Amino acid sequence: MATGLKRSSILTEFASKRTQLWQYLNASIETFLKDAGLRTTATLVEGPTNDWPCSATRCANETYVRDGVTYDVWRYQAQGPLQADDSASPGVQWVSTNEFGTVNVSKGGAIEIISDSSLVSAQDGANTIDRTPLANDASLVGDGAGGASQFIQVLYLTVYNDSAPLTENWVRVQGVNNADYDGNLNIDFKFIVEQGATVEVTVS
Repeated sequence: MATGLKRSSILTEFASKRTQLWQYLNASIETFLKDAGLRTTATLVEGPTNDWPCSATRCANETYVRDGVTYDVWRYQAQGPLQADDSASPGVQWVSTNEFGTVNVSKGGAIEIISDSSLVSAQDGANTIDRTPLANDASLVGDGAGGASQFIQVLYLTVYNDSAPLTENWVRVQGVNNADYDGNLNIDFKFIVEQGATVEVTVS
């Protein structure tokens, strides 16, 4: 009987030590991944009136070299709903403009997008969600009433920079269609800046 109790105690202690070891290893791995820039967290911040949730995160272990010049790489993420409006041309043309913050760069010219994985999600009837890249006459959007999805005439991502000042880059998505539409935008692209430049996103 005593031997059985002792064996049970040993097994319990072993299980406890094994759990502690796994917790230590997981914490150590998590710390290593963060320090190495392999694990990042994007916190999207929404503006009080105009800008939908967005954020920029530096790709710590990634650079971009062109013509012998090295650039830092950043990732931009944002989300927001498509909300079409036909008030300017009732029953004829629906438009939408989604603002996704301003990228402020400490030096250099306008930001340059090097890859774009942005998608629009559209309800297609009751049980299906269509996800397609942003492209004129090729992006599927909802019909504004929960019916079948449709191709939108114009839908594109743009970075507006009027050089006043050059360091401000406004991120937005523009849509135009001859019928009502809706959907959700998932913005995800990488851009480059001069090496060592600081990047800050402001929302309004």
